[in-house]
Amino acid sequence: MKKKMIRIEPKPFNRGSNLSEDELPIKEVILSPFSMDKDPVTNEEFEEFIKADGYKREEYWCEKGWEFITKNNIQEPCYWHDITWNKKEYPVTGISWYEACAYAKFVGKELPTEAQWEYTARGNDDRIYPWGNEEASSEHANFAPGCQGKLDRKPNKATDYQKNISAFGCMDMAGNFFEWCLDSVSDNYEWDQETKNPINNSDSDIKIARGGSGLHDEDYMRCSARDSYKATIRDNMFTLRCVKNNIDEKNSITKTPRIEKKPSSLLYYQEEPPKDFDLSTWKLTLTYNHKKYELSYEEILNLPQTTISRRMMCVCNWSIRRTWTGTYLSELFKYLNIKPDKTLYLKQTSIGNVDKPKYESTMRLSHALDNDAMILHSVDGEHLSMEQGFPLRFYNFALLAYKSIKGLESLEITDKYELGFWEQKAGYDIEGIIRKKKYYFVDLNTRKFIANEGEVTQF
Repeated sequence: MKKKMIRIEPKPFNRGSNLSEDELPIKEVILSPFSMDKDPVTNEEFEEFIKADGYKREEYWCEKGWEFITKNNIQEPCYWHDITWNKKEYPVTGISWYEACAYAKFVGKELPTEAQWEYTARGNDDRIYPWGNEEASSEHANFAPGCQGKLDRKPNKATDYQKNISAFGCMDMAGNFFEWCLDSVSDNYEWDQETKNPINNSDSDIKIARGGSGLHDEDYMRCSARDSYKATIRDNMFTLRCVKNNIDEKNSITKTPRIEKKPSSLLYYQEEPPKDFDLSTWKLTLTYNHKKYELSYEEILNLPQTTISRRMMCVCNWSIRRTWTGTYLSELFKYLNIKPDKTLYLKQTSIGNVDKPKYESTMRLSHALDNDAMILHSVDGEHLSMEQGFPLRFYNFALLAYKSIKGLESLEITDKYELGFWEQKAGYDIEGIIRKKKYYFVDLNTRKFIANEGEVTQF
C-alpha cells in the first residue's frame, strides 16, 4: 500500500514563539528537503506491520523498544480491538513512541523531527494553526475547546475536517491525535546551537509529541506548541506520520563520470535491455539444496520492503550517494522458508543481452548477509533504469560493488566458488579484495573534494 507523501523544500523559518517558555528562544532554522506523509498512518496501514511480524522482528526496534515490548508481551496497539478506535481508515492509536519508530523503520522512513513537523504545519507564512490564523472552531478540528464541559471523545478520519490542512497540503495536523516526533524532551531550545536540521537526540525516555488531541484545547494545536510524554505511554491520544529524509542527496553529489573503458560487465545495461524480455512472465530463480524456487516481479515487490541510503563506488573510483529500495536477501530466505548454511557461497547470474553472454559472480553467503545484501528494484525513488539493471539488481553494500549483478536473473546457493571472467582479469581473490580501494567524491554542499581509500561508510 503506497502512502501519499508531500515533498517539502524548506526555506529558513523562525521556529518557536513567545507564547510559551518552552518555545524559546525563537531562532531561524534551516532544514534539508524531505517528504512528509500527507496524513497520519491508518489502522489499515499499520496492520501490514503486524502481519509482517513486526512485533516479533528485533531488527525494527531500538534496544529499549525491544526490551519494552518483549517484557510486556506487546503484540499490537493498545486499542487494536476497540471498535471506537480500530476502523481501518482512522489513524492508528494506542502506540508508544517505540512502536511508532519501529513502524517507520519497517516502511523505510523515520519519525519527523520537531523542526520538520513544525515547518510542515506552519509553512512560510508563520501561521498560528496549520490552517492559518482563524480562531479554532468545531469546523477546523477535533479538540476540546477550553477543556470545559462533558467530552464525548471520538476519533476522526484525516479527511473529515477539510479546513484542517497545512500550508503544504498535509491533513489533520491539529487535534484528533498527538503525533510522535523523533526528539527527546527539552525545557526550551537552548540546546540548539547549530540551527541546521536540529534534533535533540539525548537518551531521555521522554519524547516530544505535536499537534494536540481530542482531549486538548486550542493552545495545543498551535504549530509551535510542544508537549512531551514517556516513550512507553500507549494512550489513545497518540498516532504518527512519517518522513523520508535525504531525498536530494543524489543531487548534492556529482554523478559518476561515464568512462568508456569500464569493464564490459559494468556497461552491461547501459546499452539496451534484453530483446525478448517480458516482465509479466519473467521469474527470479533461486536454487538451493537441489530445489528450484521461482518468484515473479510482483511477488518480490510484495515482500517486506526497505529503503536505505548509502554511498556506492563505481569502477572509476568516484563515489556517489544513492537511495535504494528493495528486499533484504534474508527476507527472501524467510519467505521461501529456507535457512542455508552461511559457510556456503552465493552465485548470481544476469539475464543476458543480445551479443553478450550472461555475467556471473560468486561471493561468500556470509559476506552477503553480513553486509545487508538486497534484491533491489528501485534507485533514488524510481524503478531501475537500463543503466542500473532491468528489472532487479543484487547489491551487497560492501566494497565488493563489482559483484553486484545488474539485470539479475538467478541466484544459486552452492558449495563451489568460481571467479568470474572479469574478476580473474582484475586480480581479485575469493574475498574480493586484494588491495585497499581508492575513491573520490565532490560534496557540492560543502564544496569539498574528498579522496580516501577503503570502505565508503564514513560519509
